[in-house]
Amino acid sequence: MIQYYIIAGCIILTILYLILNKFLNRETRWLKLRDFYEKQMDYIMAIDFAQKLVNLRKHKPEYYLKLAELYEKAKMIPSAIEIYNNMLKNKIFSHKIKEHNIREKIAFLNIETGKIVEAFKELCLIVKDNPNSPYANALLGRIYGSQLKYEKAEKYIKKAISLNDTIAEFHYLLGILYLDKGELSQAIVELDKAYQLDPTNVKATYFLALACRQKGLNEKAKMLFEKLNLKDTSALPSNVTQVAIMAQDIPRFDIDSLEKSLEEEKELEKEKNTQKANSIEELLQADTTTFYNTAVSVISKLGYIIKKDIKSNLIDSNSELHFLAISKKNKDNPQAPLCFIQFTRTISEIGSIPIADFISRIHENKASSGIFITTSSFAQAAQSRINKEKISHTLIDGTKLTRYL
Repeated sequence: MIQYYIIAGCIILTILYLILNKFLNRETRWLKLRDFYEKQMDYIMAIDFAQKLVNLRKHKPEYYLKLAELYEKAKMIPSAIEIYNNMLKNKIFSHKIKEHNIREKIAFLNIETGKIVEAFKELCLIVKDNPNSPYANALLGRIYGSQLKYEKAEKYIKKAISLNDTIAEFHYLLGILYLDKGELSQAIVELDKAYQLDPTNVKATYFLALACRQKGLNEKAKMLFEKLNLKDTSALPSNVTQVAIMAQDIPRFDIDSLEKSLEEEKELEKEKNTQKANSIEELLQADTTTFYNTAVSVISKLGYIIKKDIKSNLIDSNSELHFLAISKKNKDNPQAPLCFIQFTRTISEIGSIPIADFISRIHENKASSGIFITTSSFAQAAQSRINKEKISHTLIDGTKLTRYL
C-alpha cells in the first residue's frame, strides 16, 4: 500500500513540475518576444506580449510599468495613463516601484499632453508627501520655469539634482533655465553635464551646441552639430538666452492664483487636523480625525508622550484608539517603561469583557501599566475584574475625562 502512495506522489510531483515548467517557459518566451519587438520599434507587437505578461502575472508591477512605457513609446498616452491609474487603484506596487513613482509618471504625461494644471496640483501633493522625490521636484521646477517663475524653478531643479545628480534630464532642465535667465556660462556647464551623462540626449546636445556657438566655442559647437547630423546651421538661432525656452509647448496658466488656492486648502486641512472636541457630546459626534486629535491632546495633558500609534484591522479607529506611551518625566530615558493607553468612545457602559481585552493588550505590548479612557462609565464588574490584576492601571470615565477636554 505504501508503494502505491509513493508512486502516486511521484506522479503528482511530475505533473506539477511539467505544469510549472511550461508556465515559466511561456513567461520567458513572452519576455524575449516583448523585448525583441521593442528593439525593432514594433511597439504594437511589443504591447501585445507585454499585455500577455500582465495577464499572466496580475500583481507584478514591473510588467504593468513596462506595458505603460510601451504605450508611451507608441504615442498611445491615454492607454498609458489608464495602466498607471489601474496600478494606483489596485495598489500594484513594490519596494522599488512606489505609489509616488506612478503618480509622477501620470504628472509627466499630463505635462506632455498640455494638462498642466492637473500636473501642477498632483506634483504639489507628491512633494508635500515625499519632499525628497527627485523626479517630482524636477517636474515641479519645469512647470515653474514654463510659467517664467525662474527663482522657484531653480530651487526645485537644484533640489532634484542634490537628491540625484546622475540624471541627465535634471541637468538639462537647469541648463535651459540658465539660458532663459541669460546666464550663458552656467547654462553651458549644466548642459555639458547632461551631455556627458547621456550623449544620446538630443535636446541637451542641441542647446549645448547653440550655447557654445553663442559663447564663441566654435570647435565644440561644430563637433556637437556634426553629432546631430546638422551640416547647415546658418538657419539655426544665433541667440538662445532669455527667449523662454522652458515655456515652449507648455500652456500658460494663472499659477499665482492656483498656488494661493492650494495654500488655502492646506490651511483648511491643517485646521481640520488640529480640531479637538471640547465636551463629551462633541466627542461622541466628532469625525475620526477630531476624535484622534482629542485623544492625543488628552494623553498629553495626562503627562504622557505617545511613542506608537497601534493600528489593527481588528480595531475600529472610529470608536477605539490604542497607543503605547511613556511618561514625560522619562522622555530622556531610552529604557522608559511603556504604558498601554486605550481610548474608547461609546455611550454603552464598559463591562468586564472589554476590560479583560484591555488587560491582555497591556501584556501583549509588554507595557508595565495601562490607562483605559472612555466617554461612558465602567460597570462594577469591570472595576472588580481589573482590581484582581497586579498590574498598575488607571480608569478614566466620562466624568473624569471632561477635565482634560
